[in-house]
Amino acid sequence: MALITVKTDKGWLPDYLSSIMPEGGLMTCSNLTPLDTHYAPLPDLLNYSTNTVTAGTPLQSVEYMGTDGNFYTFTGTTTKLNRLEIDKSFTNISKSGVTYYSLRWSFAKYGEWVIATNFTYAPQVLKGLTAANFVNLGGSPPMAKYCLLHKGHLIFAYLNEGGVVYPQKIIWSALENIEDYTPSILTGADSQDLADTDGDIVGMANVGNNVAIFHRSSITMCYYTGSPYTFNIQQNAIKNVGAIEGTIVSLGDIVYFWDSRDIYSFDGNTVTPLGFGVKKAVLDGLELGAINLITATTDKKNHIIFWSFPFSGSTTGCNRILCYNYRTNKFTMLYPDTHTSLIEIHTGGIDMDSIDTLYPDIDDMPFYMDNQAYVSNTFNLAAFGTNSRLQTFNGNLTWGNFTIKTGELRQGNDSLILTKVIPSLMNPDVTCVTGINVYKRDNENESLTLADSGELNTDGEFHTRVTGKRIQIEVQASGIFDGLGDIEVMIQPVGRR
Repeated sequence: MALITVKTDKGWLPDYLSSIMPEGGLMTCSNLTPLDTHYAPLPDLLNYSTNTVTAGTPLQSVEYMGTDGNFYTFTGTTTKLNRLEIDKSFTNISKSGVTYYSLRWSFAKYGEWVIATNFTYAPQVLKGLTAANFVNLGGSPPMAKYCLLHKGHLIFAYLNEGGVVYPQKIIWSALENIEDYTPSILTGADSQDLADTDGDIVGMANVGNNVAIFHRSSITMCYYTGSPYTFNIQQNAIKNVGAIEGTIVSLGDIVYFWDSRDIYSFDGNTVTPLGFGVKKAVLDGLELGAINLITATTDKKNHIIFWSFPFSGSTTGCNRILCYNYRTNKFTMLYPDTHTSLIEIHTGGIDMDSIDTLYPDIDDMPFYMDNQAYVSNTFNLAAFGTNSRLQTFNGNLTWGNFTIKTGELRQGNDSLILTKVIPSLMNPDVTCVTGINVYKRDNENESLTLADSGELNTDGEFHTRVTGKRIQIEVQASGIFDGLGDIEVMIQPVGRR
């Protein structure tokens, strides 16, 4: 018998048929995040905030660090602006007496000021991270869908000027004075109608020293020149590629985004498609009636982008999270409960009394007691559940939630015999249970059928005896473990030794 390693390093590639899956690709990679060397489990949502947002459905959230060393999370809902206080409670910090009407919020930070805009109300500013309420931003900038701070200029895009909508226009403030929008060569404030571009503006992002403005089917580049004209603008710098709002993620010199055809990276000059193997499964099922709910965040430590999106009829919240490791080019898919406003936040520490409350049964704890997830100021992925409370992905680990499924193992037209499966399960404890399902078929005209299933023995192995020309292996794990990796199998053609 030959012990071979079935690689899993290409990640989730559902657009492939299982019979032609490239080596290292996976038909399924569920509820696992794509770390550089393996796949780590992501637990269920667990309440974090002590109360709900004050009103409305949470849409977008941002986190900013103050000069006091504390982190503050700001959330825009369909009707209010909220701040998560140090004691984990939400406070309504909307402009006094105002109820907003919002489908999407855009945020920016200027020093200790927070700017928020939603297109249906004047741009708002909170003059201090702990200030009592937002107020109208000075300088009378127009209502706008999007805002971005770049080199001391606050830029607004997709404007409503006095009731006239300009979906292809931008305006930017004076240098280091975000409450001055009077055009001036001296201050650098100005505006530009991008009338030649292909489609409405759907977002903006910093790309190194410049700004990319995304349209439905093109990208405009604003090259920062400083005084006297601030920007040299190249409309339609990229043609026939645009973006879906909410998907744009800026990471230094690179921007990542989706359009209706693919998932891309952009360095300011070249657009590179990334979605081969996943784009059909993701984009064909995107719920277009609720794309305003799409949000994205990043885990820079582990080089992962998370895109939360509504899939296949989910119109009131998101029910999928696509994960992408931009260093290893691996995708996975998460299937959380319905949620909105995905964000990566610094969380407070959890003491022993709180652990007893959160996890009455120690076996329900998703990580070991010394895991950094329980330490103050640790990054945690978070979102708002259907109860409108901010929740972190630190809940229970559920049996069957964490699954990888390989493509089909085959060797020409030979019949194969599989006798052993040894998954690379990292640092499991006594609560960890790993189940193995083995599927088989003899030709591509047949359906794969379950041939055997069971759990690992005490040696971490699953013994079986399955014969077929095409064999597929599925690994499911639960309990406390650090990750899943490659799979070793004992397999050879029938009749050989």
